Amino acid sequence: MNLVVFSGYIGNIQYRRVNDEFSVCDFSLAWSYKNKENEQITHWFSFKAYNKKAEFVNQYFHKGDPIQITGHLSTESWETQEGEKRLKTIVVVENVEFPVGKKKEGAPGSGGTDQSESPAAIMAPVHSQSGTQMATSPDDADDLPF
Repeated sequence: MNLVVFSGYIGNIQYRRVNDEFSVCDFSLAWSYKNKENEQITHWFSFKAYNKKAEFVNQYFHKGDPIQITGHLSTESWETQEGEKRLKTIVVVENVEFPVGKKKEGAPGSGGTDQSESPAAIMAPVHSQSGTQMATSPDDADDLPF
């Protein structure tokens, strides 16, 4: 199974519409924690969303906003102008959500929107071993290995 879940703060967003039927959104996500010396450590991850998910990210998220992503790992490869081969691991977005309590006004799932139509589902917070808050279904909380 190739499934990853990230919760962090969105970085730079690059949205482009390739044609009438295809759009792509490349963005980064920062995930931070404090080490044993109480120093802030930040890791940056690369994400790629397509079509409706790309439009959703572009419309409702901006640099610095909290975001939760479910997706799968993939690699992109290219060759530099000097002829060197490069690889980059990315997360291909399968689901985008607002973290618990972080919905923006006017976004799907906020205000009077019917929750059954909303891509931003109501979630219950669960704390991982690292102390990072993640959202999961309230029914799944008892099935977590920690």
